[in-house]
Formats: sequence, C-alpha cells, structure tokens
Amino acid sequence: MDDYYIISCQQINHRGGGFLIDIRFRDDGYWLRRQEREDIVDWELFYRLRLDERQPLTSRQVPVATLAEIVAGLQQVTVPALPAVGGGFDGTDFTLAIQAGLNRAVYTWWLDVPAGWQPIAAAWQALVALSQD
Repeated sequence: MDDYYIISCQQINHRGGGFLIDIRFRDDGYWLRRQEREDIVDWELFYRLRLDERQPLTSRQVPVATLAEIVAGLQQVTVPALPAVGGGFDGTDFTLAIQAGLNRAVYTWWLDVPAGWQPIAAAWQALVALSQD
C-alpha cells in the first residue's frame, strides 16, 4: 500500500468511559494503538480523536494487507452527505475518521447507524475487532 492513511475510531459513552483506536504509519509499518478511558475528563481532546499520551494504551503492528483490505472497502463506499438527525442525553456515540494525505472525512453517529451509513459502521466494527485480536 503506497498511500499514507490515518484511520481512527472511537466510542464514547456519555455516562462515562469509552475507547479510541488510532492506526497510522510509523517508522517500520502501520501501528494500531488503543486507549481505554473509564473517566473521560478532557472531552475536547477525545472528540479530536487524539490519544492522551499520559494515559495507558496498547500498541501493536498491523499487517499492511489487513489495513489495505479495510481501506479498499472504504474506497468503494458511497454514503449520503447528510444523515438523519440523531441525538439524545445519555447514550453512546461512535466516530470513524479517515485521513488520506491532507484530505479527511469524519463520520459520527449517535446510537443507531444512519440510513446508508452501514458500510461506515462495518469499517468501524472491523477496526474494533482488529484492536481486540
């Protein structure tokens, strides 16, 4: 895979806790880092999809072929630009962000996946599964 990608996903439970997964190229390949947060103190940092280097995290290398498969699937996705309105007070939201060079797309949904966004949610689930292997 010759192109440079950063792929991040997160889950935030608004009653407290969540996790953030970040995959990016490092010196010798693509690395997945996952950070669990029981008490999300810095919501702004978390919403920016940035790991807090002061907090514990797990890290491991990701096979390029595995990441290439996820990227190839995302390249084929066509989703509505405007999702249905969603939200609430207590619950969970999900985010998938893809950066290719200087271009970036961010998809965030509350609880239920918006109509037409199922391929985005499938990529989100693939990243979570990859972080749990």
